[in-house]
Amino acid sequence: YKRDMAKGITKTINTFEVMDIIGKIAYQYFEKSVISYWEFDKMLSGTEFTHCNISDIFRIDVFSMHDEIRFTHKQFKEYFAAFYLIKNLPIKDNLELYVDIMSKDEWQEVLVFVAGIVDNIEEQEIFLNNLLRLNLKTYIRCVQQKNDLCTNINYVSHEEYSENFLKKLFDSYMAIIE
Repeated sequence: YKRDMAKGITKTINTFEVMDIIGKIAYQYFEKSVISYWEFDKMLSGTEFTHCNISDIFRIDVFSMHDEIRFTHKQFKEYFAAFYLIKNLPIKDNLELYVDIMSKDEWQEVLVFVAGIVDNIEEQEIFLNNLLRLNLKTYIRCVQQKNDLCTNINYVSHEEYSENFLKKLFDSYMAIIE
């Protein structure tokens, strides 16, 4: 708290809001390696954050700020982009966008994170079925990472779970055979 006071951060921060803002930056500037201070502050306009105080929020260095701004690690950028996608661009309403990034090499780790973050069974089915059809390699990585079933699956009946599991298994084998 003393560090916050010294930095001028005096009120409670909504971490979800901060993650959403960082996610928007990661998503919109995903294919750029650096962001100018002007672009960064423009993305933060309308919020209480600036390039001067946003790094203090998590107590980790999400951003490296020198002559320009960049994510300190590629996985930070990938995770935050995935977080933004799931929380702001629902899969079933933005399927064309998801299908488009399924074919781009640089977005594959983002897709693995998406598979782990999505918490709606219907959306997860749409996502995984399209990923299975379009990008078997990334689909297999999602399954290997145990991102093939969301936590909500625990609330369905044993019969529904079994049917879902067997259908997914059948679809996977059919995709491999094709």
